[in-house]
Amino acid sequence: MEPVYTSAARLFTLLFIFTAAAYIGVAASARDIVIVLRDRKLMLRVLLANILLVPVLGLALVSAIPLPGGVKAAVMLLAFAPGGMNALQFITKIKGELSFASAVLFVLFVVSLVLTPLAASVFISGGIQAEIPYGRILLDLAWLIFLPLAAGLAVRTYSPFLGKTVSRPLNLISTAAFALAVVLSASVKKEAMRGIGPEGVVVMLALVIGSMIIGWLSGSRETGRKRVLSNTTSCRNAALCLAIAMAGIPDRTAVLSILVFQLLTVPANMFFTLY
Repeated sequence: MEPVYTSAARLFTLLFIFTAAAYIGVAASARDIVIVLRDRKLMLRVLLANILLVPVLGLALVSAIPLPGGVKAAVMLLAFAPGGMNALQFITKIKGELSFASAVLFVLFVVSLVLTPLAASVFISGGIQAEIPYGRILLDLAWLIFLPLAAGLAVRTYSPFLGKTVSRPLNLISTAAFALAVVLSASVKKEAMRGIGPEGVVVMLALVIGSMIIGWLSGSRETGRKRVLSNTTSCRNAALCLAIAMAGIPDRTAVLSILVFQLLTVPANMFFTLY
């Protein structure tokens, strides 16, 4: 039987993803997002950072440091999975950049739906047999991400006052759910650390810090946008990675490794945002 804390952590993680997606929708209008997307040079740098440079970093790390098969699979999944929703908890603290951040997250998340499953099929090795359940993943993400996101955008577009009214409660709920998910996930931290070993922890930390640096360097001259890109680049799409790992990778170490990465992103990004 699955431990209670694991079930609770999963529940709050799902609640966070759902409310965070809705918050993106009501916080920035479709028009704001389109305006940001028209900055082609910046968006090109964002895409290059997330779908080329971070994956290259992941490949370099797993090539340089011997890792168990499950840990290696997790690193490769994360490296090829941009668009982590937990970036919202940090970028909302950066004044005046919500529209830009929402556009970046939206684009990166859509990219990850194609890139991450493909990378799982091509790059996962080391004795791990993975069967990627595309249909199940897309179905889950449809109601978990696209439905609340579309609903939020519709509310913001057709009823701006209502959108402004519900945006703060949604942000508070998503923040609380994220905090609870992290606390409950920390309950399995010792087991996770034993499973992936010190080398795995070092690689995960290197992926977090390296991704933050790549994101910062890919930004414009504006400090606020550099901070946004540093946060969004380092917060990989752990939710999608967990869905793939739980459904298609029998080695449980992969799931534990993704969890450790998720835990490591919190203090790193929190310190960077406050600084």
